[in-house]
Amino acid sequence: MSGQKNDDSPDWLGLLQWSLAHQDGTAPTNISMMTQDNQEWLERVMKEGVVDEPKKIGQAILTIKQHMDNNTLSSADIELFKEISDITEQIDMAGVFVKLGGLKLIHSLIYGYTTVSTMTDSVLVVALSLAGSVCQNHKEVQDSAINISIEFAESLLDAIIGLFMKD
Repeated sequence: MSGQKNDDSPDWLGLLQWSLAHQDGTAPTNISMMTQDNQEWLERVMKEGVVDEPKKIGQAILTIKQHMDNNTLSSADIELFKEISDITEQIDMAGVFVKLGGLKLIHSLIYGYTTVSTMTDSVLVVALSLAGSVCQNHKEVQDSAINISIEFAESLLDAIIGLFMKD
């Protein structure tokens, strides 16, 4: 039996012969150094294709802070808070938000909440929503919120109650 071929077994020799007869035609490639133009193009594409989310969060925080300092909060700031909220849905980015001073920004927004304008109310609602979402299920962020001060939690409650009392 050792010399006989079983009809159920694969025909390895036939497969090898067929494979050798039907090569894909690839040949050795000629690899050369990348030209300066190609290198610059590749670097530009890589820079444009990758979004630096921590940098984006930091820029948004600085912009909002400047608007708060100048008392010029607008619908653009609402969009910035929403953008930060989208980014911080990734749990690691919530930590980055805190490290870049995001909770302190919201804290100062709440304490600076003295003007009675619809825009400030709208910004405050989005900021409070962001504070809630970054603290959710993130122990380090929760600890940071507590470390900012116990007054942070109290100020959040006061701001929420104040918004409901207006309606």
